[in-house]
Parts: sequence; structure tokens; C-alpha cells
Amino acid sequence: MAVTSADLLECNRFAIAKLASGEPGSLVELAQEWEAMREYERSVSALQEAHADARAGRVKPLDEAFADVRQKLSQPK
Repeated sequence: MAVTSADLLECNRFAIAKLASGEPGSLVELAQEWEAMREYERSVSALQEAHADARAGRVKPLDEAFADVRQKLSQPK
């Protein structure tokens, strides 16, 4: 994924907050921690979306979903 100006500003704010809290680290460590935080946030968001789908009834049993995929791919059971 390409880095945007907004990403750089967010990373900068993250790094400044880390340094202000007395958690110094190398630039590589800060970037890795920031990326891990972003991945965590994306995972939480995806889980919240999936939970909302389940609560709204927008789900189906796994065997039914696989059967639909097999049918779309024209593969026998």
C-alpha cells in the first residue's frame, strides 16, 4: 500500500507521543510499532464490522457459503 501524506502525519504524531512519554526507540522500531498499531486497528474494525453483520443477520452457515463458492467456480462437491 502506498504511503500518503496523511499516513506520514499520523506516524509523526505517533512518534512524537512515544518520545514525549519517555519511550525512545530507533526510527525503525517506531515505524514497526506504528504499523503494528495500524494493523491492530484494522483488525478491530474488521471484527466490529463482522459482528454488526452477524447481528443484522447478514451471515450464512459455512457449509452453505462453501457450496455457493463451489457453484460459482463450477467445481463438484
